[in-house]
Amino acid sequence: MLAVDARHQIHVEQAGKEDGVRVIFLHGGPGIYWTPAIYRFFDPDHYRVIAFDQRGTDRSQPFGELEDNTTPHLIADIERIRKHLGIDRWIVFGGSWGSALALAYALEHRERVMALVVRGIFLGDPEDDVWGFTYCRNVVPDAWDELAAHFPEADHADLFAACVREVNNADPARCLEIAKAYHAYSDHLCGDSTRLDGIPRRPMIDAEYLVSARTSLAYFSNHIYLPPMYLPRNVHRLQGLSGAIVQGRRDLICPTRNAWALHKAWPDAKLTISEGAGHSPFEDGNRHALMAAMEGYKALRP
Repeated sequence: MLAVDARHQIHVEQAGKEDGVRVIFLHGGPGIYWTPAIYRFFDPDHYRVIAFDQRGTDRSQPFGELEDNTTPHLIADIERIRKHLGIDRWIVFGGSWGSALALAYALEHRERVMALVVRGIFLGDPEDDVWGFTYCRNVVPDAWDELAAHFPEADHADLFAACVREVNNADPARCLEIAKAYHAYSDHLCGDSTRLDGIPRRPMIDAEYLVSARTSLAYFSNHIYLPPMYLPRNVHRLQGLSGAIVQGRRDLICPTRNAWALHKAWPDAKLTISEGAGHSPFEDGNRHALMAAMEGYKALRP
């Protein structure tokens, strides 16, 4: 447990080769736990992997705390971890929300980044909320109707705003109802998220549903606590930095247009679009591309 300020302590762990090439793993969400299955992407005889629970998430304390929980705080936490462990430079690896955090960190601390590996690209564009909660009605109408059934018809034109409002309802039962409905809909957009490469994902408890929904909706409704469109407008500054972009063609929650826009602004990064894959890093095309990227970076030295 690493104290990062007077309020927050974050859970940090390491795996792999002690003197290996350093990698910082940034999980998705925000606000949802990650699985140790992610270590499979990294050869333990070559890489030293550092992973942590972001503020308010899983084993970090206080659980569910949203005060002083923003993207700039998380970027500062990554730097605190780096300094605490005496690491000069590392590979940054993040997926989904973690891809946005990885890009934001690289823009702020490029000199500390040896290479950048990102998957299921999210750039903090509010249009993604419109896509997911409005246009995806045409792609997953059954799932959309299940979510819409929790709200009066007047809310159906903007289910995202309705979720943001109701997940903070004064009635705890209503909050939990909406948190679970929000997760069920997100799972439909992500694809099968109940299994990870043959490993069943542990079920979430009620408190985790609430924390995850409240945290992610707080970030998404506040432009991920960065200036509006900060990432799309600034990723061109990554030119010259080695990177890999992995994107599932069938990813509905983080659509392929994000990965394509990132690739056009940052052509130094190799883009792999996995034709049969969705959002999960453990789907075949995504998994193979991520492992290939990490195999390719074995030429780097700590």
